[in-house]
Amino acid sequence: MNNRRREFGGWALAAAIAAAVSGLAGCDSDVFTVDVNLRKQVYSADFGEAQGTIPMVACTPAGPDVCGAAIGATEITSDSANAEVRTGCDATAMTCFASARVVGSTSVNVLQDDNFITRVERRSVAIVRDGDITITVPVNSLTFSVPAIQIFVGPPGSTRETDNGVVPVGVTDPLAAGQTVSASDGRHLIVQDGSPAHTFISASVSNKQTMVFLMVMTPQINAGAPLPAGAIEVDLATKLKLGF
Repeated sequence: MNNRRREFGGWALAAAIAAAVSGLAGCDSDVFTVDVNLRKQVYSADFGEAQGTIPMVACTPAGPDVCGAAIGATEITSDSANAEVRTGCDATAMTCFASARVVGSTSVNVLQDDNFITRVERRSVAIVRDGDITITVPVNSLTFSVPAIQIFVGPPGSTRETDNGVVPVGVTDPLAAGQTVSASDGRHLIVQDGSPAHTFISASVSNKQTMVFLMVMTPQINAGAPLPAGAIEVDLATKLKLGF
């Protein structure tokens, strides 16, 4: 009789464990994950109110800097991004061009991010499952188009995409002169699993280390086009799905 009771008890325990495992398997995976929206990053630059067009001046890449003298200086102010205009000679067309370069960098310290602290609290992060960066452009009065907005991520102290340890996240579609991008039409960059960016972000979050996001634009404006002018603001909203 005792043996039968022990045997029945063993069956009951096994059934309970099986039911528990089955219940966990049927649960939504979100039980083990949490979405964290990091603090929005804002990058802005202003190329001033230059008038006219880039002159059709003949040049040679190895010759005198006739382009710099012909195009002249462009007034630039920046709030949270470094902007500059460089001149050069197009080796194919043999005419002058201007390059409007904008680079912005923002440090993200998860231990100081209010949303991260609120959602994650003191739990240990096992992995970054997904990453989604939404890019919006609420302000754009630029006189030139932007072929792509490039996003990078790197270690503390990074200020340029060529700095040691900086890896690419992705690039957006072209942005026409004066074109804005609203929040409802935000352009998304998915941090692909297995990519250098995913590996870097996952390690930074798991180890609760600061990381730096960089926004880079390097459009070239050719002869005959309007001189670089106008202002732009690019906002980045990063959402991470964290697993525990």
